[in-house]
Amino acid sequence: MAHAPSPFKQPSWAGVSGDTSPWTIEGLSGSPIPIHERAHYLLGRSRDPGFDVDFVLESPDVSSRHAALVHHGEQNILYVIDLASRKGTYVDGAKIPPNKPTKVRNGSELQVGPHKFRCVNPGAPSASTSPEKRQARTIRASHVLVKHVGSRNPSSWREPVITRSKEEAERMIEAHRTQIIAGTAFDIVAQSSSDCSSAKRGGDLGPFGRGQMQAEFEEAAFALQVGELSQPVHTASGVHIILRTA
Repeated sequence: MAHAPSPFKQPSWAGVSGDTSPWTIEGLSGSPIPIHERAHYLLGRSRDPGFDVDFVLESPDVSSRHAALVHHGEQNILYVIDLASRKGTYVDGAKIPPNKPTKVRNGSELQVGPHKFRCVNPGAPSASTSPEKRQARTIRASHVLVKHVGSRNPSSWREPVITRSKEEAERMIEAHRTQIIAGTAFDIVAQSSSDCSSAKRGGDLGPFGRGQMQAEFEEAAFALQVGELSQPVHTASGVHIILRTA
């Protein structure tokens, strides 16, 4: 018997936005679809009994309950959450981690299976959608890296042999992120906890452009505003949190 996915649990911060600049979806029909009337919208493959979704995306690569679009009601910020789907959810070409809210920017392209669409809100910060402009840009960022046994090089200056699981690394990086949000300086956390050699520089990676970092890291870093801290980012090296500094 197939295992049925658990019901979607709406985050406590989700809510309907009263903002005068509502979010819409473009690309799923002939005209923009408003998505400001409810706190969340589910995307999935079918309307099987008990699996009602708001946007039906027919494809074998789309899970029954694939992803959710969720409003932060007070701030009129839109997030997408991948619901541990089989094929993943992509934002501006980068695969997002499952069950972790990922901020969506004005003009961001979302991909669910073969279906691509844009989330639009003229009052929100814009995604950089021009390949030429993105290629020319240079940013600067710092990061904290926690490696695990599945990392391509499970060794660091802190631990010659790393045996922790991926799940343990995820919990550690979440704890570091919470610590930083609570007020601990990013460079202090990086110096003591990062498995990257950049730890000695407080996690600073210096300036870099497109094509210089791993794809997942690059997409997450370029999507940040200066001073913004990322959600956990998974690459072949391990699990990161990124702070854009310039």
